[in-house]
Amino acid sequence: MGCSASRHDVVDRRTFCIAVVGLDNAGKSTVVNNITGNYQGLITPTVGFASFKADTPDAELTLYDLGGGSNIRQYWSKYYHELHGLIFVVDSSTIAARSADVEAALTSTANDKMVAGKPILVLANKQDLPDAWSPGEIVKAIGLDRLQNITYHVEQSIAYVKPNPEDTSGPGVPVPDASIPRGVQWLIGAIQKDLDALERRTQADTAAWREQEAQRKEEQRRRVSQIRAAREASEKAAAASENLPPGDKATVAPQT
Repeated sequence: MGCSASRHDVVDRRTFCIAVVGLDNAGKSTVVNNITGNYQGLITPTVGFASFKADTPDAELTLYDLGGGSNIRQYWSKYYHELHGLIFVVDSSTIAARSADVEAALTSTANDKMVAGKPILVLANKQDLPDAWSPGEIVKAIGLDRLQNITYHVEQSIAYVKPNPEDTSGPGVPVPDASIPRGVQWLIGAIQKDLDALERRTQADTAAWREQEAQRKEEQRRRVSQIRAAREASEKAAAASENLPPGDKATVAPQT
């Protein structure tokens, strides 16, 4: 795993690292497929982490598709140090029932010290569904307008790519939703506008993250060593007790 803004050997281009996050079933993997051009019919929800490459007119992208299950969101922060920006995908049709969960996930992400100030594209996805809320309603429902130190842009989207009904030669040519590349173009522009500062941040954050990981692994090694030493001491004590003459073994007095 690794992502940095590096120049192309021939063309003056950059590679940007972007995480695609959001609750489960928001349509994150479908959004990623839309960006990469890898259109598929049935999408399997991401469990954990998946990485993809995308080539756009303005930049090359490394996309981190992070699972949105309640037991997976706590691991999003393991990737924040590398990011130049984020795409936060919202299921517009379930806001009525899940606005609190969406707000909690968005607030936690946007306020993380390794994310704060980085540009965030919010996709109000599944706008084709009958219960979909408008982008303006979603902004208020999830508290996006109340967040501090955040640069964001909201784009409504229909990530599921349907076949072109006018194509009768076969299964149909996918018709991508133009709003998604439009939103990605905004995100790339926001990154480019502040690229020098973002590069300094990702380098400093990556160094800090590596130090934290080294400390965590050392602490884990120390705990494992202590547990092993305690277990070995207990086993030695038990073995020594078994080797004592019968009259010398410790006994427990019966309770009266």
